[in-house]
Order: sequence, then C-alpha cells, then structure tokens
Amino acid sequence: MQNKLYPWLSQYYIKIINMIKKRQHSAVMLNSDNNIGINKLILNIKKWIFCKNIQNEYACNKCKECMLINENKNFDIYNINLLNKIKINEIRKIIEKILLTSKSCKKKIIYIKHSEFITELESNTLLKIIEEPPKNTIFFLQTSKIKNIISTLKSRLYIVNIINPKKNTSIKWLLKNTNFNKKICEQAIKISNNVPLFAIKMLNSNLWKIRKHFYAQLFYIIKNEKLLNIIKIIQRKEINFLLNLIYTIFLDAIKYKKNILKFIINTDQKKLIKMISKKFKKKIIFNSIISWIQFEKNLFNIDRVNYDLILLEQVFKWNKILKN
Repeated sequence: MQNKLYPWLSQYYIKIINMIKKRQHSAVMLNSDNNIGINKLILNIKKWIFCKNIQNEYACNKCKECMLINENKNFDIYNINLLNKIKINEIRKIIEKILLTSKSCKKKIIYIKHSEFITELESNTLLKIIEEPPKNTIFFLQTSKIKNIISTLKSRLYIVNIINPKKNTSIKWLLKNTNFNKKICEQAIKISNNVPLFAIKMLNSNLWKIRKHFYAQLFYIIKNEKLLNIIKIIQRKEINFLLNLIYTIFLDAIKYKKNILKFIINTDQKKLIKMISKKFKKKIIFNSIISWIQFEKNLFNIDRVNYDLILLEQVFKWNKILKN
C-alpha cells in the first residue's frame, strides 16, 4: 500500500530516495516553510529505508518495520527537536551511541528538526560525524531559516530547497479536504502565503472566526476613532496570528493606494482596506506596521506580568502614529 504524501512533496520524495539509493550523501538539509508537511515527508523516507517489502519506491506500510516507525518505536531512529532546547551533551550521547553500535551495520537515521537553532559548538560536534559517518547512517536536518545555519555545516550538507506548491494545487487540495467553497479556499491560501497545511488548520479551527471578528472590530475601532480599544481584541494566546492580520491589512491598504489591486491578500475585506487607505497617509500606514513589528520583536523577551504593560505602551504608540 502506497503511503500518501502531500501532492506537492512527491517530486522531492523521489529525488531524495534516488539520492539515498546512489549513496551520494549522508546528510540532507530540507529547507522549506513550516506547515508544508516535512514531517510526513521524513516519515515516508524513514519507512522506505527500513521497509522489508518496498513497492514501487514506497514502503508497504504493513511490515513490522513500518509499524514500528508508525508507533515511533524504532530504536535506530533518533529524533531531535531543537525547539525543546536539547543540550549539546544530549547530542553527544546520541552520536556516541551511534558510533558504539556502528559495527552492527544496522541502518540508522538522525532527524534534527529546527536546525536553525544549532549552536556553533553543536555544529562542530555534528561536523565530525557527518564528515566521517558510520556505515548505513544518514542525517536529515530540517529548517525554515537556512540563512541561520552556520556556513561550515551548510557546506557539508546536500540541500533540498522545497518550494511552496502552486496556488491551483493548494486550492484543489483544500477543496478536496475541506467542506469550504472555492472562494473561501482561495482566500485562506492567500492569507497563509500559499502554505496549504496552515490554511486547512485555519479553516478547521477557530482562527477563521477569530480573523472575521478581529477585522469587524478593527473596522469599528478605526471608523469611530477609538484606536485604544484595540487592546480589547489583542489576545496573547493568538498574538502571532493577530499581528499577521494587522500587517497584511495595512499592507493591503498601501497596495490599494498604489492601485496594485491584484496583489491584495484580504480580498474579502475591501471595505476595511479602502477605509484605512483613505483615512491615513501612506507614511503613517507604513510607520504603523513598523511599530507592530517592533512590538513583536520585544514580545518574547518579556514575562507575563510585563506583557500587559508593553502591549499598553504599543497601543498608545500606535494611537499616536495614526492620529499624527
């Protein structure tokens, strides 16, 4: 039985499988946006490497090895998520374990998620084993920020740049996997920057309703010049999503001013976009966006007590910018 990959990842799967067959590289870097399905891609590759009954480039998904991988019980696969603040000593222990068991000739996989957080010290540790890898051992590193990878490490990796799917592919997939109409699916794809897994997450959760409510409240706040009231609709729980809504709607207002209508993202919010565009000068709109970006940069360096204070400060600052 063929493992179902997201349609936009099939070509990359075949490319990596062929590379493994030829034993050209022992360390692969997967560079892509988040929410594009890399975990599923890696899962399929893991199964192919261990499967005892491969069928036309795909694992059978039925044998013991496939079942163990499905249940995350294959002890020759090491998953490291650097978002969990894995320490260098833990990485060294894994490497030492691999080196000690290398004589068994068993296949081994090391999968490092969010590798943009690899420190220089960790990078040097990895380089030693990547340059002279044990037999039948392959490394997979995942990142959405390849510029943050130390150049010496990057130079030793086979880099696979995975681009977002084409718009029509994403919309077709959304229509097949949701109960929403084409107009809503198109809008979700635009908002998600053509990342279909985030689009479906948004549509199938409260995020879509939150967006609709947020923009309705923002329209009221701006129209009635009650800008300080935005503090009531900025929830910390969804702060990243809400900040993105602010950025995109104000950028859409600039596009509207410049008559670049085909690049507007929030096409279902034309009334709000038109109002912002007519109410504020381009420089004021731009300064408004910059102020929220600065707020976001400061956001994750503060504790819960100071969050309310820094948000209040930002709202007053934003109010001053728009009323300039």
